[in-house]
Amino acid sequence: MELHAHETGDITDLPGLVRHIAALANTAGGTITFEMAQIPDELVESLKSWDDDTLAGVVNAAIVPEELAVTVQRASDHSAVTVTVPRFSSPPLVLLPAHEVVVIGGNGRIAPAQRPHYVRWRQELRDRVGRQVQMVLEAPETAWLRVIDESEVRDESSYFLSRALQAFRQRPEQLLKGDDLLHLFRNRSSIDYTTSGVAELLIHSALRRRATLFFWLAFTHVDAGTVERVLFEALAMSDRDKSDMGGVAPLVAALYLDEGGYDQLITKMQQSRYAHIVEASSEFPSWGHARESIVARRLTKIDNTALLHMDDIGILGAAHGLAQGLSPGRTARRMPNLGLEFLVRRLNPARRSLFTP
Repeated sequence: MELHAHETGDITDLPGLVRHIAALANTAGGTITFEMAQIPDELVESLKSWDDDTLAGVVNAAIVPEELAVTVQRASDHSAVTVTVPRFSSPPLVLLPAHEVVVIGGNGRIAPAQRPHYVRWRQELRDRVGRQVQMVLEAPETAWLRVIDESEVRDESSYFLSRALQAFRQRPEQLLKGDDLLHLFRNRSSIDYTTSGVAELLIHSALRRRATLFFWLAFTHVDAGTVERVLFEALAMSDRDKSDMGGVAPLVAALYLDEGGYDQLITKMQQSRYAHIVEASSEFPSWGHARESIVARRLTKIDNTALLHMDDIGILGAAHGLAQGLSPGRTARRMPNLGLEFLVRRLNPARRSLFTP
């Protein structure tokens, strides 16, 4: 549909233009064309300067409840300007300040919306919600369901991690859950590990749910100082869910800290109010005990293949399969050892040699 300038009178009548845009958006969308030859000379330069943002600012200030993505396009010979109006996805758009709803009638003219329009819009909404509910009901049991707004970024994993990072910065005890860590592991290539706080959030969280812990240590390339700080912070934090921490904290300490630092950590673990952390300090009383456990884990087999004989691609492939969460027991047993082998290979040669069988 076209609306020529001579049909609307003064092009500076922006309320009339917005009214027509709203009517198109509530109906089927369309275009409004202004021909330069029919516009007073003093207004031509002003019209040439219009862009999408300029017009959108005028339109969106006069409608509710949502913004409308109108676009402005100029003819190659500058003879006309065309405004393209999409159909609004969830009509009606309401004009302010009169709270009026308008549509394009059968005669091509603007008219107030009638009851049949509201009935149709209500049915469209019901159909859309019904399709969304059906999609959830038909999803496989292993599917992940996350609710995001259309205005939110499309890289869902990065968005999810950024939100978790905000919560972690406000309160360090707000950590990722085990399923969250597996989800992020499956989407690890989309994570920016250089973002401040990401490494700490992942490692802190995985100390509580250890399946992915050693992989995050490898991916984030953290140094010994950071690891030492995170370990002591984790022991001092007030969160109650530390069931996995006791068994892995000594192994992490042995990989990164010297014997003096390791002994300090064990002393701190002995003072913990959590029984399993105290028990772990007795199981790994010295750096040597933790080293022996790491060497023994490197000698274990996954599906009759020794970890030492698996290449990195095989390790990551096996871990990615376990991260699907189809067998939680196998994930909990196997994935930490896969991650441990992957991490040890990335230690500097002198450090790595300490854990060679």
